[in-house]
This record gives sequence, C-alpha cells and structure tokens, in this order.
Amino acid sequence: MPDENPNENKSERAADSGIHDGANPAADTRSKKQKEPAFAGVSEIIDIEALAEEAGLADWEKAAFFRAAEWAGGKQVSREDFMAALDRFKARRMGGGRI
Repeated sequence: MPDENPNENKSERAADSGIHDGANPAADTRSKKQKEPAFAGVSEIIDIEALAEEAGLADWEKAAFFRAAEWAGGKQVSREDFMAALDRFKARRMGGGRI
C-alpha cells in the first residue's frame, strides 16, 4: 500500500493524481472533448409508435408503413431513420412492397 499521509485530505490526493470530480471548474484539467457525454454524436432511440404519432400518421397509414418497413410494435429507431423510411414509404408506388 502506498505511503498515505492521514493529514492530507482526499481532494489534495485527487488533485495530485489528476482526478477531478468537476466540482471546481478552475481545477478541472480535462479537455472540452473529454467533457462531452459519451453518446454526444448518437441519435436518441425512440419507440416507433411515438414517432408515428408525432408524424401525424393515420391508423391505416401507420399500419401500412410498419408492414412495408417490416417493423413490429415495440421497435425503437432514431428519428432520422424513421423519417427516412417514411419518406421512402410515401415516395414508393402504390402496392410497391417493402421499403
């Protein structure tokens, strides 16, 4: 076990080791990139039912869209993927099969 001085407080040890909890922004030496959340560039995953409601799809249109996309209830996708699939669905010919 390393030599520890019982009179030294934990924040001093943390400062010496380069570990910071972010409580003191002036003492925080991490770069801006390190401060970003781990999933900053990843789109939020949302239930397709909620996205369909948000898009204002009628029940029949939602059922046809989910069938064409081969999506079942409970599936979750990003808003971007949902909108791209919806655009493909609306642009296809009637009875055009899968999207």
